[in-house]
Amino acid sequence: AKASLMGSIAMIVSATCELFGGSLQDAMARRKLLVINGVAGLLIYSWACLFLYLDWFTFTAAIILAILQGLRSGLTGGVSNLLLRDVVPSEQLPQAMAVNQGRDAAIEFGGAPVGGLLLGISRVFPFLTTAILALIQTLSAWRLKGSFAPPPSEKSPISISGLFDGFRWILSSRLMRIIVFAGNPVFSLFN
Repeated sequence: AKASLMGSIAMIVSATCELFGGSLQDAMARRKLLVINGVAGLLIYSWACLFLYLDWFTFTAAIILAILQGLRSGLTGGVSNLLLRDVVPSEQLPQAMAVNQGRDAAIEFGGAPVGGLLLGISRVFPFLTTAILALIQTLSAWRLKGSFAPPPSEKSPISISGLFDGFRWILSSRLMRIIVFAGNPVFSLFN
C-alpha cells in the first residue's frame, strides 16, 4: 500500500507540474532542460542510494523523493520529444517520434519487472541503476551540438494568461475535450 501511495504522489505532482512544464519547455533551451532533467534524476536517485546505505530510507524520505521525482517528471519530462524537432529532419520526424514513444512504452512496461529483478539482487540496485542512467542521459544531452533555443515569442510563454489560453484551446476542440474528460480518467484506471 505504501508503494502505491508513493507512485500516486509522484503522479499527482507530475500531472500538476505538467501545466507549468509545457510553458517552461517553450521558454527555455531544450538541451539545457534535458541536462537539468538528467542532473535532477542523478541527484534524486543518488540520494535514495545514500539513504538506503545509511539506513535513513524512511517513509518520510520516500515521500520526499516521490515529490521530487514528480516535480522532475512534470517540469522537464517531455522535453525529449520537443528536442527531436530540433535534431531530426522534418521528413524523418514521424519515424523518430514513433521510435521515441516506443522506447518510452518499453521502459514503462518493462520497468517494473526489471526493477523487481534488481530489487531481488539488492535494495539499492534499482536506484543505483536509475542514477547511472540519469548520468548517461546528462552526459549525452550535454554533448548535443546546437543551441536548441525555443523560437522567439512576443510574449512570455510562462504566464497565467498563457495557462488559461491553453485551457480555452482544450475546451474549444471537441477531440481535446474527449481526450481530457473521457480518455484521461479511463487511462488512469489502467495505468
